[in-house]
Amino acid sequence: MELVGYVGLLPLLLAFAALLQRRKREVWFYGLCALASLALALGRWNPLYLLLLRVPLFNLFRVPARFLLLFTLAAAALAGWGADALAQPLPTGSRRAWIIFGPLVTSALMTLAWMDAPVSDTPRILERLLWLWRYLPLVLAAGGGGLLFAAWRKRVRLPWLQGACLLLIVADLGAFATVYRQSYNATMPRTQFRAEPRALIFLRADPGLYRIYTHEEIVPDLSVMRESFYPNMALLYDVQATNGFSPLIPKEWARFTRKLSPQKLNLLNVRYFLIPQLLPVDERSEFYDVEDPFAPTLVGRPLTIPPLSVRSLVVESYVSHSANLPDGRVAAEIVLMSADGQIMRLPLRVGLETAEWAYERSDVRAQIRHSRPPVARSWPARSGFPPEDHIGHVYRAEYGLPSPFTVARILIEPVMPRAFVRLERVILVDGQGESHLLSHLLGEGDHTLVYRSEDVAIYRNHDALPRAYLVHCVRIIPDQEAAQAALDKGDFDPRREGILESGLALDEERPADSDKVEIATYQPQRVVIHTNSPQASYLVLSDLFHPGWQATVDGEPAPILRANGVLRAVYLPSGNHTVEFFYRPLSFALGWMISLLSLAVWIVLMALSFRSIRL
Repeated sequence: MELVGYVGLLPLLLAFAALLQRRKREVWFYGLCALASLALALGRWNPLYLLLLRVPLFNLFRVPARFLLLFTLAAAALAGWGADALAQPLPTGSRRAWIIFGPLVTSALMTLAWMDAPVSDTPRILERLLWLWRYLPLVLAAGGGGLLFAAWRKRVRLPWLQGACLLLIVADLGAFATVYRQSYNATMPRTQFRAEPRALIFLRADPGLYRIYTHEEIVPDLSVMRESFYPNMALLYDVQATNGFSPLIPKEWARFTRKLSPQKLNLLNVRYFLIPQLLPVDERSEFYDVEDPFAPTLVGRPLTIPPLSVRSLVVESYVSHSANLPDGRVAAEIVLMSADGQIMRLPLRVGLETAEWAYERSDVRAQIRHSRPPVARSWPARSGFPPEDHIGHVYRAEYGLPSPFTVARILIEPVMPRAFVRLERVILVDGQGESHLLSHLLGEGDHTLVYRSEDVAIYRNHDALPRAYLVHCVRIIPDQEAAQAALDKGDFDPRREGILESGLALDEERPADSDKVEIATYQPQRVVIHTNSPQASYLVLSDLFHPGWQATVDGEPAPILRANGVLRAVYLPSGNHTVEFFYRPLSFALGWMISLLSLAVWIVLMALSFRSIRL
């Protein structure tokens, strides 16, 4: 791991011994290299490092801790000089010491190899190793210091010093590597790695063109990382991810995705949002496991909406850890409040309006005490100890109000622990029968759980825009910061309008169901799209606007405009059109020209060299 550089305690002592000799310029050179690289590795914790951020080219480098590579190289060279300096005045004597140290070093290596092997009870082994680590530095310091003192006073022969140093270094580095292998550098069996993730089966059932986005709040275990398509894992299975492929993330894309919102997810064609799961499942981890930051829980927070006359409510919900609850037990109360202070309370009861989400799991079925109300939708799930495949449910309840009630605020008060009550959708139906989704009234996303396992929870974003679409209302905002601020506003609807840095502004109503957009070819370096619209529009492609991309409309060159901060857009008159995007950067042309020139020079030099040989 690039954030870790470990050389062992004895090599550090030998490096200091080399610096004390004061004989070779090389020693001081490598000493300065070690000191400078260690200072640079501190990054922003070194105040002087901030000055380097103003140095061109250097300020493009990432991860200051990588300078530890230079530190380990310099420390190793210094340790070698220190060992040579201590060894020179020592008597060589007999080499029978290796008859003792040879088997000891071999045994130490075999022991470390055995400890490094995969084990079924890794946490317990790791705890024991860390317990030994508490006392290991004292043992290494005493052993290393004793050896150096004996060598300095010439109280030890060279073979005994070499053998003891080798044994101590093997034990030191081996102990570190064993703990490191079980923690930061953990691996999984090859057969498990090569098997396809279960979540991939679910995603492949949706063959459309879309992206996923994985929540990166934690660094999960390997199996969870793999099932949740943690950054770079998606690349293995040809799954397109908004997270990008670290560290090859364009600066504009990184800046745009640093502060995501429901509207930005929609713009980027993110159809599925994945949350790595935590274990064990308790109230804290359960809340994390299902909490979607783009469609946060409706439970336990005051919700203010524009006043709306409501005649009925539709609630889609589920509860967890509830198998022992009987019919009629109240899980939460839905409190409707009007602007003038009137209040109406609606109970959400287990077995009547909601129920356990894992109702079909075998251990839940064996002890469930409440009935199953009408199901709104079902989805594949895997849970329990040990995990088993089953069906998960979201339940539907409809509340008819005695008379129309003007709702201005809503409060869903949990009776069960807040983490165990989940309201996915609350739909308000007005007097004309029109439905209003509460999350949309709040400026949040319409996300529903569609897959859940012990490793990952997957939400579907029902508001996601297609990869390519037409807009007929466009604002021109040349300033990037102002455009970003407009995108972050809750009233920005990417389905109805777009924001461009330049071009022709449009203010036309979207034709009802008359726009046609068909992606005929979608490749990494070429995209072909057929469109049809009775009005002028902009074709927006939810891919990164980047130098090197070019476009044609019906075979004629057309400028690509920056849309919605980071996307590509092309202006289209009314009618049928074929739009082609292709990647042809100037750097590529210059590259092959330089390569051809270099090849020609090489051929000429080879010919001249053969001619000189003949002469």
